[in-house]
Amino acid sequence: MAIVPSNTRFVGISSSVDLREKKSAVKNNDAQPYTIEDIAETLGNSGGGGGSAPGIAPFTIEKNGPLSPWGNYSTIYYSTVGFVPNADGTQTVTPRIVPSLSFGSNPLFTFLNFVGLELANIYISSCANLQSLTFPDLTTIANGGMGAVSAGYNSSLTTVSFPSLTAIDHFSTVSFNSCALSQASVDHILVKLAGTTTPNCVVNLDGGTSAAPSAVGLAAKATLLGRGWTVSHN
Repeated sequence: MAIVPSNTRFVGISSSVDLREKKSAVKNNDAQPYTIEDIAETLGNSGGGGGSAPGIAPFTIEKNGPLSPWGNYSTIYYSTVGFVPNADGTQTVTPRIVPSLSFGSNPLFTFLNFVGLELANIYISSCANLQSLTFPDLTTIANGGMGAVSAGYNSSLTTVSFPSLTAIDHFSTVSFNSCALSQASVDHILVKLAGTTTPNCVVNLDGGTSAAPSAVGLAAKATLLGRGWTVSHN
């Protein structure tokens, strides 16, 4: 694919149309057709939204269940709106490319592992047999599109991991309610969120059969409460 140069304008034309000039080799040499994929790649390389936020590299999904259509639905779509905090604490809606992951009501998943994904907002709910949810490369939880993280009612979910997380958008809600999280996963979520330094968010880890946090998790909870977070757990 090609990188679209700056100051280029576009007119949508079907891919079946031959865009070459019939009698002008000069015009053909100066004209370059671009696809929507070229535009997406250009936005990713520039950081999206004029460089105001991270660009999104291609990523792969490791999973053991099919990505099926609506009903037992599984989709990945792109939102172009995220919340970026200003220095004075106010919020500005700024365009950026944010993958929004939507996986729900699919009883065939037992694990989902998103490899190479650095920035996302996440909806993974009511997957009754999902046991493990991992984001090895996720650095930023984004509040855009479908929200931040809504991963509740996964009644078999014991393991959650995002070891590379360093940032979460302001005013986000992270929900792993009504799951079966191990104490290690409860502690991991609280510790990683406390390490982001973002104030005034919400984390829900209550309900289901999830474990209570250990002393390590409770210390992270205290840090979050000191930043204005609302924290709930069993």
